[in-house]
Amino acid sequence: MAYSLRLLVNIITFLSQKKPKFLLGDAVIVNTSRGLQLGTVAALNVDPKIDGPNVLKVERLATEEDFESYKNYKQKAKEAIDIINRFLREGEFGEIKAVDAEYTLDGGKMTIYLTYEQNVEFDVRSFLRDISYNFNDTRLEVRQVGPQRCCKNDIRTWCLWH
Repeated sequence: MAYSLRLLVNIITFLSQKKPKFLLGDAVIVNTSRGLQLGTVAALNVDPKIDGPNVLKVERLATEEDFESYKNYKQKAKEAIDIINRFLREGEFGEIKAVDAEYTLDGGKMTIYLTYEQNVEFDVRSFLRDISYNFNDTRLEVRQVGPQRCCKNDIRTWCLWH
């Protein structure tokens, strides 16, 4: 059975190959290209043939531990933004700013969202090497975002582009 999930702002279709039926609004755990994430069932009986390669498997219903983990990593992400922005200021990186950070549900990966102009010389590899000392046992990924993302208050309502 296929379900449509609200994850970030996009609605992505996931395929559940297990028997439990999910209800509209159920919190579930899905394994995305970004890692384990918490999602909400937004539609039922979605045809997986429409989305093709975007169809992924629903791992399971979310547990209280998942919600607690999500809350803890959300707080860690806020602290990470402060650490990264301090590093950027002290390193004289100019107008480059960390506008958001997001951990996967298992804490194994953190995505850092930076804003800077396309023509700014910025060595992402050096940045990751230097900042990684602050985040042991966490794989780091950097994404450049545009100015409209900076003026939003909550990452869950922003549209991501690649």
